[in-house]
Amino acid sequence: MGEGALHPASVGAIYRSMIKRAFDRGALADLTSDDLARLLKGISAHSTRVGLNQDLFASGEDLAGIMDALGEMRGSTTHATAGTGLATERFA
Repeated sequence: MGEGALHPASVGAIYRSMIKRAFDRGALADLTSDDLARLLKGISAHSTRVGLNQDLFASGEDLAGIMDALGEMRGSTTHATAGTGLATERFA
């Protein structure tokens, strides 16, 4: 472990590296090289925060709790927007 905090730009690079290693070792056999390239382009620190946000909504956490845990995401409505589809499914 390092001595300092990760820079936000490092998170995407770490995930891209992990996915590439998994692909190289055959763990993602359903993906073609072209699929992998498209997938890697879409990985960012923002996408991981949105995914975490959605996981928290799916587990039943409310908006106030999510905002408290994750802080602001490009404006006050981003958390609600990211979880809207999940909330709609849960209460339908």
